Amino acid sequence: MFSANLRRPAYLAFYTLFFGVIVPFTAFAEEGAAPVQLEKIVVTPSRFTIYDGASAKISLSKQEIERFPLIDNDVMRAGHIFPGVASSDYSTRFSVRGGEKDDISVRLDGMELYNPYHLQDFGGAISLIGLGLIQNTNLLIGGFPAEYGEKMSGVFDITTRTPNTEKFSANFGVDLINATATLEGPLSKKGSWLLSARRGYIDLILMLMDIDENYKPQYADIYSKLTYQVTPKDTVTLNGLYGWDTNRIRVDDIDNNLDSRYDNSTTWAKWRHLFADSYWTDLFVFAGTSNQDRTTGKEDIDNRNFGFFGTKAELTANLFDKHTLRSGATWRWLTAKYQYDVQERQAGVNVYKPILANIDDKGSEFNLFLQDEWQLHSKLALNVGGHYLYQHYREEGIQRYEI
Repeated sequence: MFSANLRRPAYLAFYTLFFGVIVPFTAFAEEGAAPVQLEKIVVTPSRFTIYDGASAKISLSKQEIERFPLIDNDVMRAGHIFPGVASSDYSTRFSVRGGEKDDISVRLDGMELYNPYHLQDFGGAISLIGLGLIQNTNLLIGGFPAEYGEKMSGVFDITTRTPNTEKFSANFGVDLINATATLEGPLSKKGSWLLSARRGYIDLILMLMDIDENYKPQYADIYSKLTYQVTPKDTVTLNGLYGWDTNRIRVDDIDNNLDSRYDNSTTWAKWRHLFADSYWTDLFVFAGTSNQDRTTGKEDIDNRNFGFFGTKAELTANLFDKHTLRSGATWRWLTAKYQYDVQERQAGVNVYKPILANIDDKGSEFNLFLQDEWQLHSKLALNVGGHYLYQHYREEGIQRYEI
């Protein structure tokens, strides 16, 4: 039995945010309240089951992901629940089986993305890919095929949905931190298109809160997709993804002030040619950028500008209903400019030591893979393949072979 006797009324104040309005609520406890009889609680030991291991490939449809408690409708947070995945509540990024977060390859419709995250000053709290855009996702957490390249820990492979081919439609949505608008429709009876824009309003929420510090994180992203069937055997798809961030922090300690800007873009075109129902090729042309301009304290600078363009070709053939043969080659040209100018304070003394770095480099990269997936049984398959990587950024090239 639980009882409480108060000498004077006690007040509890609550505040809730609802559609941008702060509404106060007040509750109080009266003196001499009657005792409350609580139900009996029985504590018993829990039962745990240890499995032999996690599956190397986990597939999720959009309908399955929608059942997850994702407060920001972020598709990448769905990967946090699986065995072998380490993550935090504050970041959508995750690591697999002790690897680094950079060892995860994020692919969208066959194209690898570079830093597809918003709020990178806070660890990348939100990804650039909204839940309403996807059709399904595959998370590979070990033993993934040769086609996925040189990443060590895992692959998060996302496929976007096909736009509405019947009629024009518009969808507007608001969740706890984002507002989204999506337009889509048919294109000349042979294709379809989709345009989606999203804007976060965390900065507007912070403006309504009574805090001493001044935080102003802003972000937005745009995704577009156009599909057109040129002939019965040829289909062209155009994709574009752009993300933009700015962040400003003003606090009493000027050394902790921050001004930053990030932008990330990837554009690619894919031409699929069907030789037969079980034999086709995909040809990609792509380009993109990933830029960062960051100033902390009085004059500490961390600027990074990365760009790339290239092409790749892939062949898929289903042979004898038992074998799926895949091969491909990718060439890309990359440029990088890095400016780092920081005043590091020495321990115990009011003396600052400058740390300077200025890098302006460029080079090429070539990937080649070949693999065969042999379906031995309805529940057993054997995947054998090889991957070759050649990088030439400086005078001497680097080669790597994987089987």
